[in-house]
Order: sequence, then C-alpha cells, then structure tokens
Amino acid sequence: FSLQRQVPLTIAGPIHTEERVRALCESSYPTILSDIISFTINFVEWPLTSTTQIGGRTIRSIPALHDVNAFATSINIQSEHTSITFSGDTGWNDALIPLSHHVDALVIECSYEKAVFSGHIGLDEITQHRDQLKPKLLILTHFSEGSRKAASRKQANLNLQIADDGVEWFL
Repeated sequence: FSLQRQVPLTIAGPIHTEERVRALCESSYPTILSDIISFTINFVEWPLTSTTQIGGRTIRSIPALHDVNAFATSINIQSEHTSITFSGDTGWNDALIPLSHHVDALVIECSYEKAVFSGHIGLDEITQHRDQLKPKLLILTHFSEGSRKAASRKQANLNLQIADDGVEWFL
C-alpha cells in the first residue's frame, strides 16, 4: 500500500481462503481492506481435490494429511515451461507420488528424522519412497534441528537439496 499499487492482486488457495485472509486482516489491521488498500483483491478458491486454471497456470490440488480444520492441500503448479509440486504441511500421502512425477521440482516438508506425527513427513518416509518420487529436483524444507542434520548426511545418497535462506534454484 505504501507503493500505491494499482494492479489487482489475486490471492488463491483452497476453500475458505478468502474468509481466513479477511479474518486475519480484520484481527491485525481492521481497516486495511476497506480503507487502506487502493487496489482490487480477487480471491480464487478451489475444492480440496481439483484442477483449476489461475493466471495462465494449471493448479492441481489434493488434500494434505494435516489438521482437518486447516483445509490443507498439496499442490502441483504447471506453467507453459515449468512445473513444481509443493507438499505443504502433510503427513506421508501416497498421492504425492503421481503429483511429483517428472516435475521440475518437488518441495517437500521434512519435519522429523523419523515420522512421529501423522500431520508431518519424516526423513525415514522420504527415504522409503525416494525411488518412487521422480522430480528433476527434490528440495526438502520445514525442518526440525534433527531432521535437518539427518537430511544433510543423506543429501548425496538421496539426491536431494536442502532449502536454506538465500538459496536459489533456477528451473
């Protein structure tokens, strides 16, 4: 808003995205949407399991195995020349395998060295399914201290990258 943006902004996400963004704005800056922002915000929502066209890209969405009240999804985004799959917060889900086949990058969470909570993936599960995951680039993120150290030790063996602040990948 300080730059006086005039171009509309599209915020896209699974069902209830608009409701939750508006609630967040209302609790943080009550007048930001009504009085401060001078550009149009367009909300686009998709069902948890869907394929949607947004901004010249195809978004394929599957439910993530996380908090059922969060409406979490894992998504695949395809543009004309690039494709990326993002696991989001999720426990291991076999549906991630076809969602990640032959994509340019799979960004997958790795919260634990060994899976201890059904809503997050462990490095042991990534290791178990690594041969089934077929992205050109596998990027691990969302670490605990232990999972980060374990992933670093297995980086070459599993042919994976570790997401760090400032690291860039060109797809």
